[in-house]
Amino acid sequence: MQRRTFCKLAGAGVIGAAISPASVQAAETVPLVTTRGHFDIEWGSVVRDDRYGPREYGTNGAVPGIDTGNCAGDLTVFVHGYKTKNGEAPETTSDAAGSLATSGYGGTTIGYTWDADNPLWDWWETTEIARKNGAKLAQFTVDYLDACPDATVRYVGYSLGAQVVLSAARSLSAWGAGRTVDALTLLGAAADDQSASTSGRYGPALGEVVGRVDNYWNEDDGVLNWAYGSAEWDGALGSNGVEGTPPANYRDHDVSYVPDHFSYYDAAEGCIDEVVANW
Repeated sequence: MQRRTFCKLAGAGVIGAAISPASVQAAETVPLVTTRGHFDIEWGSVVRDDRYGPREYGTNGAVPGIDTGNCAGDLTVFVHGYKTKNGEAPETTSDAAGSLATSGYGGTTIGYTWDADNPLWDWWETTEIARKNGAKLAQFTVDYLDACPDATVRYVGYSLGAQVVLSAARSLSAWGAGRTVDALTLLGAAADDQSASTSGRYGPALGEVVGRVDNYWNEDDGVLNWAYGSAEWDGALGSNGVEGTPPANYRDHDVSYVPDHFSYYDAAEGCIDEVVANW
């Protein structure tokens, strides 16, 4: 698929800029891990700013265990999707945290924000940036568990944020981290449907370092069906479920009741009640 064709087909569509309920927490108080500005796209290639190492990350000064010294016993890291701007990440995280709390989750939710707000013609490069963020999220996880060894860590990856959390699992596996992440949840995952299988990019790692993997998919997700049909010539994990044999700890959940790609973590119309119930 040529870039010009992809852009023409895209029109006003976006992947991962969610329409969510009103924020429940002031944006300036939302704990964030950030890698904003770590990657750029130059002439069709992803370039990492040499001021930052491949595992390096920053925070906004409010992350428990890392910044505040107070550990959260149950920590969920929410990773936003494509097209989310830096200034939108706190509100997006707050929306997700509010939906989780409303559904009965009693732990702490923080955000992970990355260089996602690139033009549509840079979709493939943005996907590469998401994958390169895996090592950074993995390093944060290792650091957090070093500071808070009794804590539980969960990942929630929305849309293209799925590639960040899946890549983090792959990095943790490569480092021999063992069972590190209690739960890895995918919402409308913008990843190839075979990538979570035991013969795929991420499947073996998921079986090694994650307690449970839950993929919430919707065959009527028009955004993923368009994006993967037009740009990837493949099926999406978030609209097909897994293709092939998944690891034993993996479960697909058909959430055809979610009305569109932008509502997975909406408190009223999304599937967060089911997510929390399965945790």
